[in-house]
Amino acid sequence: MFYRNQKILILYFILMLLTGCGGGDNNDAPLAIAAPNSILTESEQDNGVPIVNTESSYSVILEEDIIYAQGLGHDDASNVSFAQSLNLDVYYPDNSITSRPVFMFIHGGGFTGGIKHKPEIVDMANYYASRGWVFVSIDYRTTEELGSIDGKSQEDLLSFYRGIAPQEWIEYAIQGVETLKQLQQSIAMYAAQRDAKAALRWIIANSSTYN
Repeated sequence: MFYRNQKILILYFILMLLTGCGGGDNNDAPLAIAAPNSILTESEQDNGVPIVNTESSYSVILEEDIIYAQGLGHDDASNVSFAQSLNLDVYYPDNSITSRPVFMFIHGGGFTGGIKHKPEIVDMANYYASRGWVFVSIDYRTTEELGSIDGKSQEDLLSFYRGIAPQEWIEYAIQGVETLKQLQQSIAMYAAQRDAKAALRWIIANSSTYN
C-alpha cells in the first residue's frame, strides 16, 4: 500500500509540473520536440513555446543543496522535534532560452530513505538538462529524519510527532498499522507530501530565475 501511494504521489507532482508552472502567458503552450539530428538555434527556439532537443545540445549547470524549506524532524537521540533544512538540486542548460520546461523529480525509497543525488538520478538530470529541460531533484523527510520510536507508548508517540503531522493523522496511523516501521512510514508519508508541495512552491516562486 505504501509503495502504491508513493507512486501515485510521484506521478501526481510530475504531471502537475509537465503541464507547466512557469510565469507569463505561455503556461498553456504545448511542448515541442525538435526532430532527430536537428538542433535548433536559440533564436529559433525562443518563441515562447518550450522546445527540447532529442540529442544532447547544451552544457549543464548544476546548483546543489539549495534550501527550499524547513521541516520538523528528529535525530536518533532527540525527544523534541527541531527544524531541519530541506534541500534540492537544480540542473539547467547553459543557454539563454527564456521558456524552458521543468521536470521535478521525487526519488523513491518507500518513505524510509533515498537521496536526491544518487548516480542514476544525476545521469537522468544531465540527460534532460543537456536537452533543454530544467531538472529539479528534491530531498524530503523520510523515516531517517523522523527519529526512533522504539519503546514509546501511544501518548509518547502523539507528543513525539506533534507538529510533524496532525494529531488525527497520527491517531489514525497508530490504529491502522501492524508494525512500528509501518507507523514510521505513515508519518513520513505525510511529511513527504508537505515537503513536495513546498518544493513545488519554491520552483514556481523561482521560475523566472531559471526561465
